[in-house]
Amino acid sequence: MVHTRTMKAGEFSPGSGLHALRHTFLTEASRVTPNVRALMRIAGHSQISTTMRYVHPEERDIIAISATLQRDRQRRELEHAAAPVPVTGSPESLQKSLQ
Repeated sequence: MVHTRTMKAGEFSPGSGLHALRHTFLTEASRVTPNVRALMRIAGHSQISTTMRYVHPEERDIIAISATLQRDRQRRELEHAAAPVPVTGSPESLQKSLQ
């Protein structure tokens, strides 16, 4: 039924079928969530390697993920650099060290 409707809608060419629809679904779902374990459960697979055969990331997806990771790393580095240095000692000893 799904195959017939998608064929009528022009979504798939003759010769493609539910298997192609499954690949498309998992590829699109991987854009929504990078959680491979969730995708594995949705697909009903017992092995992650099976799920990964169905997921086909495009170059733009890889670039977007890489850019996000780079931004996160830079943000963490800035936060670490801006973290206040803990001050130890009594107020008197600190006052003496500033003189």
